[in-house]
Amino acid sequence: MAVILSISPHVDDAVLSAGGTIDALIQAGHQVEIVTVFAGDYEAPLSEVAATYHAEWGITNDAVAVRCREDDRAIAVLGASSTRLRFLDAIYRKDDTGNWLIQQLSDTETVGIKSQQIILAQITDAIRNVLQAKKPDLLLGPSGLGRHVDHLLTSQAIRNLAVEQQLATLFWEDIPYVQWDTLPPCGLFTSLYLPLSEGNITQKILAAQFYASQKDMLWWNNPRGWNTIRDIAVSRANAGDNTGLAEVFWSLAQAPASINVLQALLS
Repeated sequence: MAVILSISPHVDDAVLSAGGTIDALIQAGHQVEIVTVFAGDYEAPLSEVAATYHAEWGITNDAVAVRCREDDRAIAVLGASSTRLRFLDAIYRKDDTGNWLIQQLSDTETVGIKSQQIILAQITDAIRNVLQAKKPDLLLGPSGLGRHVDHLLTSQAIRNLAVEQQLATLFWEDIPYVQWDTLPPCGLFTSLYLPLSEGNITQKILAAQFYASQKDMLWWNNPRGWNTIRDIAVSRANAGDNTGLAEVFWSLAQAPASINVLQALLS
């Protein structure tokens, strides 16, 4: 039995982006643990942006606790385990001058990580501690599609550690962002279009539906709703010149053999 760590920026990202693969790995007899980075609780008062998000989610109090309960239910569907780090989501953080980091909704995708080196180092140290304790055979994490600052920070921390510790590491396509941003970020190359079964994607959708607070924000007015996940899996298989269903992963240039590790675990 292999140990796979899936490093998720927020409490829904691993399931939404790699839930089919996580299900396939667990069905193959492996242990998958989802480690969520930005799961820390906030303190009042909220920024206007955070208050806007809470209103869109339909959550008035204890938003982090509500979302973690959703995540517990989703992860249970897949049969994975979970660990949560206590870093604050970008909408709850302040910059070095004491101002809100995210002052308008679009800032989550424009802030970047150059100004976030202190928290990047802290995240890297925290994930390093998890790696030392768990000793994974494979590491999964976000590529940073959509350029959400928390996704970029998580992706960079994983890249740093993958090189430092010579770990087999693969980066998923971030959902929902892959619907409009499909080019791999700088430094990610070889892609794997991983075929998945109808059962894997069905389990992924069943799990994802527990993130009820996020439905409108994820799919906006798309009448397909949660079935958009299946539509994306079909489109990704087609992009890899395959029929059926797939999730896509990229590897670092320094570790292209990571693709072979995942394929071997599922063979």
